Amino acid sequence: MNLRTLLLLAMWPGSSGHAQTPPVTSVILSPAAVAALLPDASRPALSLIYPIFRVYKNTDKTGVSYCVLMESRDRLDEEKEPISSRIKAVTLRQNGSQLSKSWKVNDYLVAEKKEQSIWFWTKFASFQDYDHDAVIDPILVYGTAARGADDGRIKIIIYYRGQKIVLRHQNGDLDVQRNIQVDKAFYGLPAPLQAAVRQKLALIEKNNLTLLPNGWQQAMAKKATFINDSFYSSK
Repeated sequence: MNLRTLLLLAMWPGSSGHAQTPPVTSVILSPAAVAALLPDASRPALSLIYPIFRVYKNTDKTGVSYCVLMESRDRLDEEKEPISSRIKAVTLRQNGSQLSKSWKVNDYLVAEKKEQSIWFWTKFASFQDYDHDAVIDPILVYGTAARGADDGRIKIIIYYRGQKIVLRHQNGDLDVQRNIQVDKAFYGLPAPLQAAVRQKLALIEKNNLTLLPNGWQQAMAKKATFINDSFYSSK
């Protein structure tokens, strides 16, 4: 084989032995696309038991997956608008023409906290590759409303390399009622992913959706796992 042929083979896509990494993308499917992908008859076998609120199609080097967000819509508020007592997220992996369940999230109203509704806060969700390994690092956010706007709780769930890592924030009227609980594994995540979660917390507070404990940024910088207005520790 002469030199010219070798050069042409090296320039030809896929010939060098270094496979092209597919682009990392995330798109929201239209209602028509959701209906085509997930017809009603197929949903029970995939644990899709509530009305589908949104579906994200995610593509990275591991293939194609779909994050399906569902809200039960089984209650009515004071204006007779539907609200939910339960939510569920199921991630489905595309295997040829088949879909298989990968990971899921479930939650529901806590009666003792006098919660009234629960829903996904999709404004703060993200499906990005934060550590640049060509794999999407999903972040889901949801919350509840209780007696008033100053109550309720928020969960931020990060799915990273097969592990669910959670931050839990309890809101309240009084300083002593508010706290953030952080899974210890959070502080082992890549710095860009940790920074993204902190930015989401700050944005949630900036949008007047909750009140966070004073000094929470400094507490997280010290890897605290329990944060409130008067005390934090890294135990």
